[in-house]
Amino acid sequence: MILLMSKINIGLLHGLGGGLGDFNKLNQELIQKGYNVFKIDIPGHESPEILKNMNSAKIIKNIKSKISQYKNIVLLGHSFGGSLAINLASLVRPLGIVLFSTPYYYDYSTRIIGKGLAKLSIKIPAIRTKDIIFAKNISTSYKKHSYYYLKTFSWFMDFVSQTKHKIKNISCPSLIICGSKDNIIHHSHSQKIFSDMIATQKELYILPNSGHMIMHDLDGKQAQQKIFQFLEKIAG
Repeated sequence: MILLMSKINIGLLHGLGGGLGDFNKLNQELIQKGYNVFKIDIPGHESPEILKNMNSAKIIKNIKSKISQYKNIVLLGHSFGGSLAINLASLVRPLGIVLFSTPYYYDYSTRIIGKGLAKLSIKIPAIRTKDIIFAKNISTSYKKHSYYYLKTFSWFMDFVSQTKHKIKNISCPSLIICGSKDNIIHHSHSQKIFSDMIATQKELYILPNSGHMIMHDLDGKQAQQKIFQFLEKIAG
């Protein structure tokens, strides 16, 4: 089946603590190429206080209701957004998924420690690494909020670890992109996701000069080209 680009609906899912601005460059390029694009503002990002009391079930239910109106969907998820895309794949049956810098698993001991500390309502500074600071044109929660609660990362780690068991069910065409210089989610996570997928059409690209915010990093153009090629294959 051959699909017109205008018939493909691309859903963009930002990362934990991120925002709609994370995909500004890619969004503009996709629209110029004729794709329909809808950006999903993940629930709970209005404030750290709201986000700490969210859970994956609430978020997935909310997003599913937002995208149920679309057909011929391709999901593009960054980091936490990639984990959401993996979960949504079995619910909305997308034409394909694209995962950027997506986490694979957090070990049991790390999660137990996180749960214990989360009870203390500890606040931690927002992540401010070179992966994020240099991207001056990103308007995200990384700049809106100066801190997050450890409780947020506790349920996030649990969610990621539960998602691991759903990766093997991904059968739709899949593109996985990560940066070799990512100091937030190591590129080995993407390699494990790629290995676990049963999809026969799957691709993995490890970009040599990029960190966590791939689309705004030195290999951003290269990543865009990989995405466009992937979408063209889906369109037929």
